[in-house]
This record gives sequence, C-alpha cells and structure tokens, in this order.
Amino acid sequence: MKKSFLTFITVLFVVISTNVFAACGDITQISTDTGTIKKSGNKFTIYIPVGVKSVNISASATGDWVKGYGPRTLLTSNVTKLMVDGTSCGGETITYPVYFEQTDQVVAVNETTTNSQKTTTNVQSQSSEESTEAKPSTASTKNEIFLSSLKVEDYDIEFDKEVDTYYIKVKNEVERIDIEAVAEDTTAKIDISDNAKALEEGENKVIINLVNKDNKKGQYIIIVTREKELDNNAFLADIKIDNYLLTFDRDTTEYNLAIKSEKALNIIATPESKYAKVNIKGNSDLTDGSVITITVKAEDGTKRDYVINISKEFNIFDYWIYPTIGGLVFLLLILLIVRRKRRKRKKAKNIPSADIVAPKEEVKNENDKLDANNKKEGNDNEVFKL
Repeated sequence: MKKSFLTFITVLFVVISTNVFAACGDITQISTDTGTIKKSGNKFTIYIPVGVKSVNISASATGDWVKGYGPRTLLTSNVTKLMVDGTSCGGETITYPVYFEQTDQVVAVNETTTNSQKTTTNVQSQSSEESTEAKPSTASTKNEIFLSSLKVEDYDIEFDKEVDTYYIKVKNEVERIDIEAVAEDTTAKIDISDNAKALEEGENKVIINLVNKDNKKGQYIIIVTREKELDNNAFLADIKIDNYLLTFDRDTTEYNLAIKSEKALNIIATPESKYAKVNIKGNSDLTDGSVITITVKAEDGTKRDYVINISKEFNIFDYWIYPTIGGLVFLLLILLIVRRKRRKRKKAKNIPSADIVAPKEEVKNENDKLDANNKKEGNDNEVFKL
C-alpha cells in the first residue's frame, strides 16, 4: 500500500512537472489590431487587408520575452519573430516566426481564414542584384473575366489568373516593357496603359483592363520599378592646399608643387557631385619626388585620378643640423690638439736639471777655447800699446 502510494505520487509529480516545464516558453494568446491569425506549430500567419503596412501585435506567454522580440508594431513587408525565454522556469527559448499574407477576404480581426480563401504572400521590392522575375502580390476577387495568359518580355511571371497584381524591378536603362496578354473570353478587348512604353524612374503602375461584349470587366496591374540613374560625375570642383596656391582646372589631372620642409599637406579636395567620394593617397613622409594621388569615385563607379608631383625647395635652414654637427666635430678636434700640446709642455718642465749637464770633456774643451781667446786678446792689446 505504501509502495503504491509512493508510485502514484511520483507519477503525479512527473506529469505535473512535465506539463509545467513543457509550457514554459509557450505563447498562450496572440492578437492584432488588424487581420486574422492562424497558428501552425510555432508558426503564426497573419492575414491582412491589401495595402496594410504595419500591425500592432499583443501576446502573452509562459516565460519572459526576449528583449526586442516581444509584442510590438510589426512591418508587414518583413518576416518577423516572437521569442520567449523559458529557461528561468525550466523550459527553453522558443522562436515563433510571424508571416504576413495579403488578402481582400479578411473576415474580422483575429478570426482565422478558411482554406477556401485565396491568398498570396506580400513580396518586398528586389534589389538590382536579385532576380528580375516578376512576383505576384495580391489575390484577385473583383474580376468578372480573366486572362488566360500574361507574359512580359525578358521577365518570368508566375502567372495565376486569380492573382491580379505583379511586381517587376528593372534597371535604369530599361525604358519600356513589352506585354503579351490573352483573355479567356475571346470577345474581350484588352487595353494596356501607355506608360508601359515610357517608364519613368521609380514606380510605374501599368494597368491591363479587360471588357467583353457583355460589359463584364477585369483588371490586372504590373508595378514596374525602374531604378534611379546613378550619377557618373567623377570631377573635382576644387583643390585647396594650406599655405600654397594651386591653379586648379577640373580637366587638368596632373600638377607640380614645390613645397618646403612639410612631411604632409593639408589638402581639401571638393567633388562636383554630392554623390562622389574622394580618397587621398601618398600625403605622408613627403620627400622630393613624392606623388600625391586624389581619386574621385562617382556614384556609378566611374573613377578619375588627380596627381600632384612634389618637389622640395633647397633651404640651408632646413639642413641646419648638418653644419651644426660639423662645427661641433671641428671644435672638438681643436680642443684635443690644444690639450695635447699643454701636456707636452708640462712634461718638459718636470725633467731634472742634472739630465741636461754637459760631460766633463766637453766642459774642459770649452774652457781651453776660452783661455786661448783671452790670450789672443791680451796679445792684441799689447801690440796696440806698443
């Protein structure tokens, strides 16, 4: 009995724990101010009226919302996410993708659409690098008669007779599109708006109208976005250099400039086009023969280089360090010579007097010479007296 009771308690605890932990991180309720919501697993699909660009979403969950991924205003042009962090209560972080589909059969706010309702996904505008394939955008329900075929030369259209709006993005050089439309009703007349033959930059709404003999009508729309023409101006308007005058001309791309001792110059290069970018290279550690290159890159990628050849003027004051070093070396040599002479004189004064006494023989000879001279002088005197 006691064992059975413990088993029951254990099973009950496991069931309760499993239910609690499994629910931790779940979204329990979700609603929007526009459209209807359908949930499939962790995925939410919100059906919205044609033309709605954003919706406000409210939701509650068994867990904390991940910062930036909770209930908020959502743009219908994007696939977005709701993320719930259930780690604090034993669960895990769960991501709920939210998709939007445009339809003109939204019954009421927060009501789920039926399978019989025809919808198509809203597609964002494509960039110039992406495919030029036309994409459907909007379900058609107002048409009384339909096309059996719709083709645009050089573009692939996933045509569906019940889809009445398509998007195409073309390059700037494309000024027209050629459309081939065939109606299911052979009595129907087809009229294509003239702007298909004269596309402007930006968005062009090309309308295809149908009307048959019974005055039944249909309409298809192709939104053609023609890219903006990119600016190709890669000219400079001016070059200014602090402390120097440069006679500038936009068509002259090479200049010679004699500078002083600067290692770098303060250069202001102004492009003619506000869309162009300027890059300066070689303006450091300037020496005689340096080359400064100013590159202008236009919006469309066109480039132009302006070159400044650098020469340096000779100025003795720029090289003061060299004569200074030479003068110091010369002065040092003079000091060494003077010091050496002084040492020699001092050494000579310190020699003992005995070292300089003449030998005895030499002294005797010298005395004899003196006596002989004295005698001679005495004889001369005596003769003079006679």
